[in-house]
This record gives sequence, C-alpha cells and structure tokens, in this order.
Amino acid sequence: VTHDQEEALTMSDTVVVMKDGEIQQIGTPQDIYNEPTNAFVADFIGESNIIDGMMKKDYLVEFCGVEFECVDSGFGSMQPIDVVIRPEDISLSSVQNSCLAGIVESVIFKGVHYEMTVACNGIQWLIHSTKCEEVGTQVGLSFGPEDIHIMNKLVPFDTNKVEGIVTDTDTIEFLGVSFTRENLGLEAETPVILTIHPKDIEVVSEDISDLTVYLESLIYKGAHNELIVYTHERELIVHSQNDEQVATDIGVKFNFDHIIIEPSLKKEEG
Repeated sequence: VTHDQEEALTMSDTVVVMKDGEIQQIGTPQDIYNEPTNAFVADFIGESNIIDGMMKKDYLVEFCGVEFECVDSGFGSMQPIDVVIRPEDISLSSVQNSCLAGIVESVIFKGVHYEMTVACNGIQWLIHSTKCEEVGTQVGLSFGPEDIHIMNKLVPFDTNKVEGIVTDTDTIEFLGVSFTRENLGLEAETPVILTIHPKDIEVVSEDISDLTVYLESLIYKGAHNELIVYTHERELIVHSQNDEQVATDIGVKFNFDHIIIEPSLKKEEG
C-alpha cells in the first residue's frame, strides 16, 4: 500500500475503489480490507496471498489440492474463484498439525514482525509473524475458516476459448493470427473453437510477437503473474513470470502445438 493509499484509508469513513473508470467496491476501510470483492481490490488495498481455487459448494473450497471449510456461500458449486488470505492471518505450526506444509525460503525483519516466504504446493506464500523461522526450515501453515476470503474472478473463465475459422487445408485463423495443423480433417470455412491455456501464451517483445495486446491488469498468484490482456476483439488470460507495466501494449506468442481445436456448433446451427 502506498503512503497516499494508507492516508486515504486512515482518514476515510467510506472508500471507493475504481478500475478503468468503473467502481469495483464501496465500503469502510475495514470492509474493503477484510472482504475484498475481487483480486484487483485485494491487491490494491494491501499485501495478500491471492491464489486460484474451486468453490466445491457453500462453505467448502479447494485450493493447493486441499479442501478447506470457509464462511462464504452463494458462489455456486464447482465454480472457479480466487482465494485471498492475508499474510498476518497465517500462523506457523508443526507440520503434523497442518494441512499445508512448506519450506521457508526467505526471512526479512520488518520491525514489528518477520516477513517470510514459504514455498508450499507450488505457491510462494507470504507470511507475517512475530515468530521467526530460519531459512530452510520445514513449517506448517495454519489458518481458520474465517481467514479464507472467497472472491469472484476478474473474468468469468479460467482458460481461453477463442473463435476461429479454417481458412484453407490445415490452416486456422483467429484474432488475426494464423497457424497450421497437419491432418486437421476440417473443410475450409468451418468455424472452430480454440481452447488456449493461459500458460501457453508467452509474453515477448512486440517485434517477435504473434499479436500485440493491451495489458489491463496484473495480479501475482503465488506461482505466476495473472495478466488480463485485451485484443481489438476480446480479452485473454495469460500466466507469466514476467513483471510488466499495466496500461501498456505488450507482445504475446502462442504455443500453437498445445491449442485444442474443436468444430463450432455455429455452422450446424446456421
């Protein structure tokens, strides 16, 4: 949180968080800090552990391969969501008494607490504690249902589904980009749906990119940065290790070999 943000939170009874001219959340500083409506608000208001999760059902969420009880409901069943857990809400405990365990990778003394990063289940967890553990120590991570905050995702999907068309034998075009796939077995002019996983889109310099896109937001998800980018036609999710400047154009390349191609129903319906 910047100095100006801290001052605004201290002086205000009501805070309005906006993104691209749209209101994301209105509430007291405590409401916004403790119950952020989405990852943008959680990231804006302070340091957080924001990770991908799955709402199994009301009051039960899964993340890091483990199911946890929570206090949230109304998100639907088997719904992809974002989970936020504040660094100060995680306690270090014995491995035997914890559902999650990891290795301490760094420790910084911040005056009133120690700031530690713990590698656990592929996630870099940020933890604030008055108890210090040495680098290399195996520790358990403990938190209660009330410490787990569930949020809707910034976009209502966790993988990219893009419309394309077969332009010639073994050639597909989408978003102004074309690639070939041998033995495609589809006629020219067949509309298709392409499934593109966020990790199969790489951030590169614009001069070697397949496509130039606008970077609308970037949220650190513990194992990667989740980028939401816009083309002139639609938005895409990208997973990257790169830190990029938000509100700028960036270049991306697609791993064409990993794209899943399926005929669209549009041709049949038409």
